[in-house]
Amino acid sequence: MPDTERPLADVYWDVMMEEPLDLEPFLRRVAAGEWGAFPAPEIRDFLRQIEQDILGSIATKGGSMALHPDAVEERAEETRQMIEDLIRRYAGGA
Repeated sequence: MPDTERPLADVYWDVMMEEPLDLEPFLRRVAAGEWGAFPAPEIRDFLRQIEQDILGSIATKGGSMALHPDAVEERAEETRQMIEDLIRRYAGGA
């Protein structure tokens, strides 16, 4: 059911409450138009917000678990690369 009157982030969190879904399968469904059409800039902005959320979580967990800073940075860099790849694939490099 199209839901283009709502921001993509709202759609994402609603979907996550009903059926936890990894980010890429969610984006495949977005690209297929399952919830309507979302412009590339909105998808990019959504992914940037998710990136910030994940990076914040990595920093918090890394500190609370006393992980080595290199391990925390490695995980953060993996996240940055994943988001860049998703932006290229699902937001047309917007």
